[in-house]
Amino acid sequence: MNMLSIESVVKASLHEAGFKRLFVAYSGGMDSSVLLHVVRSLELQIPVFAIHIHHGLSIHADDWLLHCEEQCRKLGIELFSEKVELAKPSTDQKPVAGIELAARQARYDVFSRHLKPCDGLLMAHHQDDQVETFMMRLMRGSGLTGLSAMDAQRKLGDGQLLRPLMEVSRKQIEDFASLHKIKYVEDDSNTNTEFDRNW
Repeated sequence: MNMLSIESVVKASLHEAGFKRLFVAYSGGMDSSVLLHVVRSLELQIPVFAIHIHHGLSIHADDWLLHCEEQCRKLGIELFSEKVELAKPSTDQKPVAGIELAARQARYDVFSRHLKPCDGLLMAHHQDDQVETFMMRLMRGSGLTGLSAMDAQRKLGDGQLLRPLMEVSRKQIEDFASLHKIKYVEDDSNTNTEFDRNW
């Protein structure tokens, strides 16, 4: 798959979905930064917004928010940002696993509140994430249903969640970011092997 094909895949996914408003889940990391730039390059004839969730889990979280605000200004995309309070892990969970789950739930709660009927939320999960998800579920002893792949599209709140990069590899995303000199942040938690996904 060449560089333009990432744009083609996203464009085809959006054409089939027929959204009236579009939101991009934007952490400021490489994957979501590439997705946001691709969406901006398509010059869609619908309103496009970015959503950034400030979890407060990293000492760099404020800097990441500033980065996202700056990039959205340059792209001419309105950014919604929200700080969330994470629920405390239950006593039967490993603390780190509980944090992962609470952060995920907080994100999806915010996304759901923003979505209205005919709205779409794009997330930048890709091929490699799909493999990681399968391995995590296998490690946790999920049954056949639990071992199924992440949905490319599903209902979320009153709108729809869409993952248009599921057929795109991380290497392709890295190449795209390098070619287009896209600025992004590195999450320091990505090297922490206490988090199941990183391990």
